Amino acid sequence: VNYRFNPFYLTADYVRHKTFGPDILAEHPVLQAGEGDSEPEGNGGDEAERLGWSFSSTLNRATVVWNDGDQTGLNSVDNPQDSTAIEATYRHALGNGWSAALTATVDAYYVGGDSVDQLNWEGTGAIAALPYLFGAIENETWGRIIVGMSDSASDEIDNINLAGADVVSDASFDNFAAGYYLRAKDMPGAGGLASGMANALDGELRWGDILDGKVAGDSGRFITYVSPDWKGLEASAAVGLPTEIFFNYTDEFLYTERTNGVFWDVALRYADKIGSDFLVEGGIGYWNDTTEEKLAVEPTEDQGVGGSLALRHVPTGLNFAVNFGAEEHTDNCADQGALSGKCRGTDSFLNFKGGIVRDIVSFGRTSFYGEFYKNWKNPHDSDEDLMATLYDITYPDPSADPLPVVEGELLSTEVTGFGFGVVQRVEKIDADFYLGFRYYRAELESEIGAVDPLVEFTKREFEDFLTVTAGVTVQFGDLFGDPDQMNLNNKRKNFGRNVQ
Repeated sequence: VNYRFNPFYLTADYVRHKTFGPDILAEHPVLQAGEGDSEPEGNGGDEAERLGWSFSSTLNRATVVWNDGDQTGLNSVDNPQDSTAIEATYRHALGNGWSAALTATVDAYYVGGDSVDQLNWEGTGAIAALPYLFGAIENETWGRIIVGMSDSASDEIDNINLAGADVVSDASFDNFAAGYYLRAKDMPGAGGLASGMANALDGELRWGDILDGKVAGDSGRFITYVSPDWKGLEASAAVGLPTEIFFNYTDEFLYTERTNGVFWDVALRYADKIGSDFLVEGGIGYWNDTTEEKLAVEPTEDQGVGGSLALRHVPTGLNFAVNFGAEEHTDNCADQGALSGKCRGTDSFLNFKGGIVRDIVSFGRTSFYGEFYKNWKNPHDSDEDLMATLYDITYPDPSADPLPVVEGELLSTEVTGFGFGVVQRVEKIDADFYLGFRYYRAELESEIGAVDPLVEFTKREFEDFLTVTAGVTVQFGDLFGDPDQMNLNNKRKNFGRNVQ
C-alpha cells in the first residue's frame, strides 16, 4: 500500500489562511498558494463549491542514477515518494452541520523506484493498486469517522516536516535504495552482489532488509475516528486489519490481508503558529499489531511509538524537523539467534531534516534541504546462507557432504545516511521539479561461533551506496494540493488526500 498518502490532511489553502491570516500572507508571498488559488479565511470556501464530485491525479516520473561501489546505473522509475495516482471523491451535505463522502484512489505505476535492483531494472513492472476506498461522515463539532481502505491513525506521524521538499525527500530514506543488493568490497561484477544467485554471494541481502525508513502506522481496512481541532490539537484512533489490493503486469489479482488478530493505534497531532513568525507542527503516536499472515510460523506482537517535531521561521523560510520511530517484536519467535538465543530486537530510526524555502523566482517557491538519517536493527539472524554472505568461508574439502557446520549470527545493523537537494515549484502548471542526492553506509555486526579448526573464515565488508534522483511531479485537480502544508486530520475541503 502506498503509505505516503494520508486521508486526513488539511488542504494547503485552508491551512495558510487559518494559521497565518491575510496580513502575514500578504507580507510573506512564500506562503501564498499561487495566482487564483486562495480561499477566504474560515472553512475553505463556499460549502456549495465543496459538494458533488471532485477528481484529481498526480503524475510522478523520476530518473535515478545509482552507484553500488562498482557498478553505475541509470533507471527511469515511478517515484515511490508519491506514485502516479488518480482519485475521485463525492461529497454530500446531510444537514445540521453533517456531511458525507466517498473516496476511491488507484495508484498506477510502471517500474517502481523501490523495486528495481542491479539485475532487474524493470522491478515489479506495471502495477495498479487500490490503496483507498473509504466512506466518511464529518461534523465540525463532533469530528470525523472514516470506514474502509484507508490509513491508520498513527500513519505518517513519524514523517512530518516543513521543508517543502517531500516529493523527493522525507523520512522514507529507503525509497530509492530498498531493492538494491549489498555489494561486498573488492568483489566486482555480479559475483560480488548479495543476490543469492549462482556465482554470487549465497544469501540474499538488500538495502531494504537493513533499512526500514519510517515505521509508524499501517494501511488497510480500518475504522478511524478523528477529533475536532482544538487550538491546533487533534486526536485520532483507528482499529482494523492491514490489507493490500493490487493487480500486477500479468493481470493477476492479489489480495493480501493479515488476520487472526487486530491492529490498533492512537495519535495526537498539533499544528499552529507561534507569534507571527513561527510555524510549528508535530505529533506522537502509538500502535499495537497482533495480526498474522496465513500459515505464520510465529505470532505477531508488534508495538511501537513514533513522532515528529517541525519548526519553520516564516520570514526567512528557515526550517528544521526531527522524526523518530521505534518498534518492538515478539519474544516468542520461531528462530532464535544461534549464539545469543535472542529473538529479533527493536527496530528504530532517527531523521533530521532542515533547509530554507524562498521565493527566488516569480513562478514558484524554491526549497533547499539537507537531511541526516540513522537506522538501527537487531535481527539476531543465523540463516546459513546469510552467514555465507557475511563471511568468506573456506572449507578444507569443499566437495564434502555434508560440509562442516558454521554457526554464526547477524547481531545488529546500523545504517547511516545523508542527503541534500532542491525542489522548484511552478504554480501555473501545479508541478514540482526536483533534484536530490543520497548516501548510504551500512555497518553489520556479526559473530561466528565454534567451528572446525580447519575451516577458515574472513568477515566481509560492504560498499556504500549512492543515488541521485531528478524528476517532476505534476498534479491535476484540487484534491492533492500543495505539498508545503501543515497536517491536521479533521479540517479539510474534501475527504481526498494531499500528496506529502
